[in-house]
Amino acid sequence: MGRVQGSERRALVVIGMVGVPMNPAMIARVMRTAHPGALVNTVHTSVINIGLGVGAWMGGLGIAAGYGVRSPLWVGIALAFLGVCSLMPYRKQRSTSIGATAGQRGGTQDGVRCSL
Repeated sequence: MGRVQGSERRALVVIGMVGVPMNPAMIARVMRTAHPGALVNTVHTSVINIGLGVGAWMGGLGIAAGYGVRSPLWVGIALAFLGVCSLMPYRKQRSTSIGATAGQRGGTQDGVRCSL
C-alpha cells in the first residue's frame, strides 16, 4: 500500500469533522418535521445505513476498476454534488413562495421593499 498524501489526510479530517457531527442534527430535524414515532426513527436510521453501505460499495467499485485508493474521494465528491443538486428544486420552490408571500404583504418582507 502506498503512502497517504496530505490531501487524503485533510479530506479524512474534514469528513470526520463535518459529516459525523451532522447526524444528530439531521435526526432532530427529521423527528421535529415528521412527528416523532418509532417508524420514522427506524426508517431514517435505515436510510442512513443504506447510504453508508452504498457509498462504501461505490468507492470500492472505483478501487476495483483500477482508479486507485483516491477514487473513493472522487466518488464522494460526485455523490455530494448530486445531493446538492437534489436540493435545487426545493430552493427554487422556496424562493417562489417567499416572493409570493412578500407580494401578498404589499411587496415588503421584514420591512424591506422586494423588487420582483
